[in-house]
Amino acid sequence: MRTLTISTLVMGTVSVVLQPQQTCTQKLMKTMVGNMVIPPVPMIPSNIPTGCSDFEVLIARGGGEPDGSNNGKFGMYFGDSLMANITAMISGARGYPVQFPASTEFDKDGVIGRDDIINSIRKQSAACPNQKYALAGISNDAIVIHIAAAAMPAELAPKVLAIVQYGNPAMACPEDFGKIPDLLMARWQENCSKGDNTCDKTRNCHDRHMDYMKPLWMERGAKFIVEAFEGTPMGAEFGKALLLEPPEIAIQNCGTGHGMGMDM
Repeated sequence: MRTLTISTLVMGTVSVVLQPQQTCTQKLMKTMVGNMVIPPVPMIPSNIPTGCSDFEVLIARGGGEPDGSNNGKFGMYFGDSLMANITAMISGARGYPVQFPASTEFDKDGVIGRDDIINSIRKQSAACPNQKYALAGISNDAIVIHIAAAAMPAELAPKVLAIVQYGNPAMACPEDFGKIPDLLMARWQENCSKGDNTCDKTRNCHDRHMDYMKPLWMERGAKFIVEAFEGTPMGAEFGKALLLEPPEIAIQNCGTGHGMGMDM
């Protein structure tokens, strides 16, 4: 924060405190979480997979999303379900829980998560040259996936066959993030429930943000990843909000609460 001193003939010297200019994303997050503090999620090194696999899905959990009680490693509301859908559809796939705090400190967490994703793919690519990857994220932590994709080294990008995002704030605030390489944009699927104020520019309904745990949404993202892994990629989808349910269901409970208790 800076202090600017202004001299005037009548009033003498006046000190004016200049507030730091907030980005679109910071304003959006303030609207979403208010003064709520999301504590960091403990990272468990033993959850990091070892050795090689055919396919690996790097998953950035939602803000404050804990591991599941049934040996879950990727986030009990989002990541565990997405990975279960993927492994049920294709063999040889495993998940990687992105190592980052997933707290309220979105800017710092984004850098930590970005670096972990890129370093992990670089390390695995050297050890397992035939392994392929997908990236998936939800809510404010879809930002981690977004900035990692924007910073992905050119020699690693071809190994990332699919990117799936849910409730991505970068849809509402694209000016805050780096440009995604064309190669990765062609492998990108956005999932934004119409009215979800996290990703839909109408920003009028936070309860829509809870839609992504429903089977229709989970299956949509899992299918996109599996088709890419199998060599029959679907068309990219970016920049639009969707209704996957009948309108009479989708518009219910359109309030400001946090639904299932997930502090995304």
